[in-house]
Amino acid sequence: MLESEPMESTNTTVLLVEDDEDISGSLRSLLEDEGYHVEVAPHGKAALELLDRIPLPSLALVDLMMPVMNGWQLVAALEAEASLAPMPVAITTAISDAAPRGYPVFEKPIELDALLRFVSEHCTTK
Repeated sequence: MLESEPMESTNTTVLLVEDDEDISGSLRSLLEDEGYHVEVAPHGKAALELLDRIPLPSLALVDLMMPVMNGWQLVAALEAEASLAPMPVAITTAISDAAPRGYPVFEKPIELDALLRFVSEHCTTK
């Protein structure tokens, strides 16, 4: 989908917050192939700026180790903002023992079938 095209529905949208371009590109392709709309941000600050401009996604997949604003800071910001707090968040990380408690964790390398099952629980396809 081209960025200039309007989103069809927020219930198909996944926010992917990942600074590694190879990982974000692979996950975006996988999710789009499954029929989801994917918005990508390279760090937490960019994710918050994006969330100011788009309808609330159905789900956020958040890496922990990122520049500018890391995943822990982003999760705290999402929890503190009443309009963003309802959005389900899952953590994608290579350091799962350091993930914020209470969030689903997908340890890298990510088991793709498990990730797709999780996404399908929170999103519908087009």
